[in-house]
Amino acid sequence: MDVKKLQRKIIKSMTEWDKLKRKKYVPETAFYHLVEEVGELSKELVNERRRPEKYSKEKLIDAIGDILIYTVLLASLYKVDIEKLILNIIKQDKKRMKELKTQLRKK
Repeated sequence: MDVKKLQRKIIKSMTEWDKLKRKKYVPETAFYHLVEEVGELSKELVNERRRPEKYSKEKLIDAIGDILIYTVLLASLYKVDIEKLILNIIKQDKKRMKELKTQLRKK
């Protein structure tokens, strides 16, 4: 599945949730949910290192998935094409890596 198709599928799923809850996601609520999921991921990362008896790999994976979904939702609410955005970032990173390699060779 390509990124555009995945983005559409996520939005379709979230729209179904909107209808079921009789609410509509707006940027602020999507962001609040995103931050909540980052907090859940953080908790599991801490648990993994400091409280292994409380660590849950399943919760960690779920948090990562939810972070991706809410990130895509937030981007879509702002009409951001995720595929185009990611490809542009990769292009910029390649340019920065090339510049860094040049700088490191000069040393």
